[in-house]
Amino acid sequence: IRGGVRFVAAYPITPATEMLEWLAPNLEKVGGVLLQAEDELASVNMIIGGSFGGVPSMTATSGPGLSLMMEGLGLAVTSETPVVVANVMRGGPSTGIPTKSEQSDLNIALYGFHGDAPHLVLAALNIRDCAFTTEWAVHLAEALQTVAIVLSDQFLGQARSVIDPPPAAPVGPGRKLAQPAAENYQRYTLADADGISPMAIPGTEGCLYTADGLEHNERGTPSSMPQDHLLQLDKRRRKLAAVDGGEHWAEVR
Repeated sequence: IRGGVRFVAAYPITPATEMLEWLAPNLEKVGGVLLQAEDELASVNMIIGGSFGGVPSMTATSGPGLSLMMEGLGLAVTSETPVVVANVMRGGPSTGIPTKSEQSDLNIALYGFHGDAPHLVLAALNIRDCAFTTEWAVHLAEALQTVAIVLSDQFLGQARSVIDPPPAAPVGPGRKLAQPAAENYQRYTLADADGISPMAIPGTEGCLYTADGLEHNERGTPSSMPQDHLLQLDKRRRKLAAVDGGEHWAEVR
């Protein structure tokens, strides 16, 4: 909520359900909406739709649900639609041990997408850091127009603790929006050195484009040309290359 999320769609799953139980009464206090979807496939596509419509959106899940979301999250990466996934890890594989902690989803969070799909993965250190990290993930996802996955685990997700208010996360520049009646609008233009191109909200005058899971050219028109594929892959990588994690940065070996 502090990061600006106003739409949440999720399917209850232990140990992430506590997030939804808290959001249900509190999100509407700030004009937001929480929707309980029929499954994780619906959840991820609903938040992609919400974000495509201009509303910062997120979902919450655990290992089995994250597995089901992977194709949808690939769509968000390819279409450059910002979404946040809070993933509360539990014992695996499969149904595993839903009520016990295990850092079981690090590998799929990093490498579960098929193909080259640059995205962000953040992990909370403790209960207090959960709020900071999730807020920061929203700011990063919105600014970079990509997927951000926030990892915690059953111990953090189902614990209760009295904490000091967490510090505010660094506020990014927000979503880069296209201006109405933009001349020769190209949603996925290669002209921006940082790879972040203006995103048009549906209804923006003069800014029509195709957004789907197919590779595309600068206008969003589906393309199977190798050159378009390489240029758009590089564009999506450049967006993340400029991220400065500072003292929060970590390497996975």
